[in-house]
Amino acid sequence: MTEATRAQLTRLDGYTFDGDTGRTLRDLYQAVGDAGYTKDAPFVVPSWREGDDIPVVLNSYLDEEGNRVHVVWQSDGAGLSRVVDIIDDAPPLKKERAADGDACGACSGVDAFRETMEAMLDE
Repeated sequence: MTEATRAQLTRLDGYTFDGDTGRTLRDLYQAVGDAGYTKDAPFVVPSWREGDDIPVVLNSYLDEEGNRVHVVWQSDGAGLSRVVDIIDDAPPLKKERAADGDACGACSGVDAFRETMEAMLDE
């Protein structure tokens, strides 16, 4: 990734939306897209950061060279959402299924969450 592209993405660390900001999740997605990144597949997965009581959401993006980054955000109890981390050289979010083709319980939950988030984005 170019230094300019990386610098533009780094400026999103701490970006807030929802609450009283007047910005929405779509605005975050637009800002990342404007920095030159495209959505990866899978695009969204919930997770937990060590020591946090509140879950985070990882959004996976690719730069023009195919390098993957994750934009990590979470919402607080008051409804304000914030980008809390940007991870360079991130692993893919796709998890391999078991040899018998069944998904584990956690994977099924992630799949359901992903489908819900993607449906919301399509609205």
